[in-house]
Amino acid sequence: MATATTRTILFSTVRAASKVHTHAVAVFVSDREARAYGALLRLVHQSAQKEAILSLDPAATCDDTGTPVTGVKLTMATVPYKPVPELDGDDDTITES
Repeated sequence: MATATTRTILFSTVRAASKVHTHAVAVFVSDREARAYGALLRLVHQSAQKEAILSLDPAATCDDTGTPVTGVKLTMATVPYKPVPELDGDDDTITES
């Protein structure tokens, strides 16, 4: 089975109290998965369900009352990914070149 060589990161950006807050929501193997999760997160933000928003995005920016801030912009970034192979044996045998 071929391993994925890229990962897609879903970011959330919102302006609150005249500051811009950006954080990574989740990392996905494919763009398709990130788009589906982003669509679900966008729908939950539109419905303003606090518990659902925080379950999908625990780092969501909240106001003083603990309610997630509205006006969230979701973006994606695809980055290269090369997993490090697992080596059998002692960690002391690994040397840096």
